[in-house]
Amino acid sequence: MRVPLGGDDLSAVLDHVGEAIVVRDAAGRLTYANPAAAAALGFANPEDLLASRPEAVLGRFDVLVEDGTPLPPDRFPGRRALAGEEEPALTLRFRIRATGEERWSWVRARPIRDAAGHVKYAVTVWSDVTDSRRAEQRDRLLAAIVTTSDDAIITKTLDGTITSWNPAAERLYGWTTAEMVGAPIARIVPPDKRDELVDILGRLGRGERIDHHETARVTKDGRRIEVANTISPLVDATGRVVGASKIARDITERKRVEALREEFLAAVTHDLKNPLGGLKASAQLLLRGLRRGGPPDLDRLERGLATIDQAASRMAGLIDEMADAARLRAGQDLELAPEPVDLVAVARRCAEQYQATTEAHALSVVAGVPELVGTWDPARLERVVANLLTNAIKYSPDGGEVEVRVGREEDAAGCWAVLSVRDGGIGVPSADLPHVFERYRRGSNVGGLAGTGLGLAGVKRIVEQHGGTIAVDSAEGRGSTFTVRLPLAPG
Repeated sequence: MRVPLGGDDLSAVLDHVGEAIVVRDAAGRLTYANPAAAAALGFANPEDLLASRPEAVLGRFDVLVEDGTPLPPDRFPGRRALAGEEEPALTLRFRIRATGEERWSWVRARPIRDAAGHVKYAVTVWSDVTDSRRAEQRDRLLAAIVTTSDDAIITKTLDGTITSWNPAAERLYGWTTAEMVGAPIARIVPPDKRDELVDILGRLGRGERIDHHETARVTKDGRRIEVANTISPLVDATGRVVGASKIARDITERKRVEALREEFLAAVTHDLKNPLGGLKASAQLLLRGLRRGGPPDLDRLERGLATIDQAASRMAGLIDEMADAARLRAGQDLELAPEPVDLVAVARRCAEQYQATTEAHALSVVAGVPELVGTWDPARLERVVANLLTNAIKYSPDGGEVEVRVGREEDAAGCWAVLSVRDGGIGVPSADLPHVFERYRRGSNVGGLAGTGLGLAGVKRIVEQHGGTIAVDSAEGRGSTFTVRLPLAPG
C-alpha cells in the first residue's frame, strides 16, 4: 500500500537524498533544488540556487559529452524533458570554468505532465560518478600497461592459484591465458624450486614484498629458463592480504653472457699464465748461467732470448685481443694499421706455428698463387687466421686434417683474396648457425670444450673493417668451413 506524501514530507525526503535533484516549471524556472544539487552547482544552499538566473547557473560550467565534445544547450537533458522528450540517461562532463576542474555525472531528466498531458515540470536527477570514472580510466590504463608490457605479469591467490596471465607471460612460458588462469603457479616451478615457492607464498601472506628474486622456471615445452621476479602482496579494502602480483623478466641470456664472461676471464688468465711461466723459466735459466761465470753459451743464450721474445709476443697478442674485445663490447671500431701483407705467407706461418701445438691434426696450406699481397693490418690479419686455425683444432677433438686454402677471385664487385679453413670436426648445429658470429654465443654441442664466445665475433669485425666478408658452411658432425674474402687492388 502506497502512503502519499505531502509537500513538506516529500521535500524532507528529497533533501536527504544523495543524488542532486532540481525541478523546473514549464517556463524553465527553478522551482525546487535539494541540498545535493546546490552543493554540486557551487551554491551554499538551495535558496541561493533558486534565486539565481538559469544562465548564471549554467554559465559556471562547460558541459561536455563523454568524448569531450561540447553539448549544445538545446540538448541539455532538462530542456529536452521540458520539450516533452524522454531520452535515455547521459554521462556528462562538467568543466568548472573558474578552476578547469572536471566532474563526471550520470544525468537523467523526465517530464511531469498535468491531467491534460501538457508538460508542467521537468525533473532532472544527477549522480556524481567522477570517482568511479577515474577508477575506470585508471583500470583501463593499468590493463593497457599489463597487456603491452614486455615483462610477464601474473597475479595469484595466496594458495598459488593463478588469476591473471598477460600476453608477455604467454610468450615467456608458452602457456595461454586460458590454460593458466585457475591453474597452480607450481606448474611453472621446477621440482628443485618447490621449497622456494612455499617460502615465497608464506612471506607474501605476511605482507612482505620480494624484490628482484633470481630463480629458475620451466616453460610449456620443458625448457628451464632463468627469471628475475618482483612479487608484491595484493590487499583488499580492509588491508587484508588476498593475493600477489608478480613481474617476471627473462634473464636467461644475461646469465649465459655472464657465465661466458667468467669463462673468458678464466681462459685469458690461463693463456697469460702459460707464456708468463715460460718467460720466467727462460729468464731464470739465463740468469743462473750468467751467475756461474765464465764465457756465456751463445747458442743457449740465443734460444733463451728467442723463447722470451716469443712468450712476450704471445702475451702482447693476448692483451691486444682483450683490448679489441673491450672495443667490440663498447661498439667501437678497431684501430687498423694497414700495410702490404702477403696472405699466403701469413697462412703458412700460422699453420706451421699451430702444427707445433698438436700431434693429432695434420695442417696443410694449399695456395693457388705463390704470394697474394694486399693492404691489411698484419697483426689483425694474423689474428683472423690464428683464430680460425685454433677453432679448427679445438673443435676437432679426435684429430684429423685441417686444410687452409688461399686464392684469388674476381667478380662483378672486384678482386678478392679468399682464405678458407676446413676441418672435419663436430660442426655447428643448424639452429646455431645464424648466431655463430655473435658475441658470447657458442654452439650447443661444444660440451666441455673451452671457449669464450668472443673469437669469431672479433674475427668478423676485423674482416668487415677491412671491407671483407666471412661466411660459414657447416653441418653438425661433418665439420666446418670458414671462408674469408678480403678486397684486393685490381691488377
